[in-house]
Amino acid sequence: MNIFPSIDFVYLFLLQFMFGLVDMVLVARLYERIYGRPAISRNKIFALALGLGAITAIVWRLILAHHRPTSTPPATLISSLLLLPLFRETNRRKKVLFSLVLFVVACLWLSAYDLVVTPMPNKNNWLIEVMYHMGFWLILEATGYIGRKRRQVVPPSIWALLTAISVISILVYFGMFDHIMSREGPYAYTIEIVVMLALLFINIALFVLFDRFAAFTESDRERHLLEQQLQLQNKHYQQLERLHSQIRTIHHDVRNHLNAAATLATQGDQGALEHYLWEASCQIGHYEQAVMTGNPTLDTILNIKIAELKQSNITMETDVHVPADLKLTFDQASTIFGNLLDNVREACEKLPKERRWVRIVLAYVNQSLVISIVNATAEEVGAWEGKFPVSSKTDRTSHGLGLKSVLQKVEPNGSLCIKSQPESFTIEIVLYGL
Repeated sequence: MNIFPSIDFVYLFLLQFMFGLVDMVLVARLYERIYGRPAISRNKIFALALGLGAITAIVWRLILAHHRPTSTPPATLISSLLLLPLFRETNRRKKVLFSLVLFVVACLWLSAYDLVVTPMPNKNNWLIEVMYHMGFWLILEATGYIGRKRRQVVPPSIWALLTAISVISILVYFGMFDHIMSREGPYAYTIEIVVMLALLFINIALFVLFDRFAAFTESDRERHLLEQQLQLQNKHYQQLERLHSQIRTIHHDVRNHLNAAATLATQGDQGALEHYLWEASCQIGHYEQAVMTGNPTLDTILNIKIAELKQSNITMETDVHVPADLKLTFDQASTIFGNLLDNVREACEKLPKERRWVRIVLAYVNQSLVISIVNATAEEVGAWEGKFPVSSKTDRTSHGLGLKSVLQKVEPNGSLCIKSQPESFTIEIVLYGL
């Protein structure tokens, strides 16, 4: 088999080889923009991309040598899948959809462009190759621009719909391609060109739709967090009012207790005095908070949530040692402890009352807040999505966002670790620089 029938084929292959390298590097750059920084250095990623690009261009030329020079972007995108595991993005659905749509777009762009330029008389193959790759590069640039500033997460149902549109497009494409190649004079200006361009536009629009649905989901999550914080603030003000009422009651009770104790002391009844003082001490102790660190924000959130846990008959063990001047904002405290302790309550309520328990430990070490929350659970987590357990609730669009919201508050200056065992569930968080 003669791979290069003439010297022009050699020059054209060298041009394609160079473009293949550029294609792969731009695809790697696109991955970085939409999936975040890779697990290895950028230089290594681009070195791997160049190697894959070179191999792809050579293999593609060998496969299609008996036909004619051809463009490589669809093959480049297939080869680039080897790079995907090196990127930290844990959203597999996003990776699947973006990879599929990019491949479909590359195939449609290649076929539509090929059908348009092949029948042209006296065409310049070099110019055709340059224009094709420039169009492909514009597609990559547009794709990388969409949603690059947002962590894109969409509900599974929306993801399935967008994926189905792309799958149908590729099936239609292969059906049309088979029809075109089987007819006499395949390269003619027919309706297939319009259909392919329409499918190309639809698949590019999928990136925009994905981004819009992601924006809507993010907006819904922010609304949910805002409502949660407003509820906590409302409870905070209600608790302050209760505390003020308790303080007034304690002031009144202490005055009465002192008068009564003074009377008993005057009467010289030592036993009655001791018994009365003991009862008075128990009554006053009834008003004490479960957690008192001196930090108003932390005390408010923890005591609100601990009161809710007590209402659910959950046995608690608390070990809280933090400074009063801890630099923890109300937003951080409400999101972290609000979501985590709500999850504890929901998990424990699935168990009999005698098996409900939680251990809450807060420590301040080397200007870092260490949080450990361990609670009873009915069973070990069976399914995970990245580092998060998959919500067991039917409506996963609204649920399962709590831990991700916690991670958003932790990530800038901390770390989060989740452990699941058959009878317990553990969350460990470290917040630095507080």
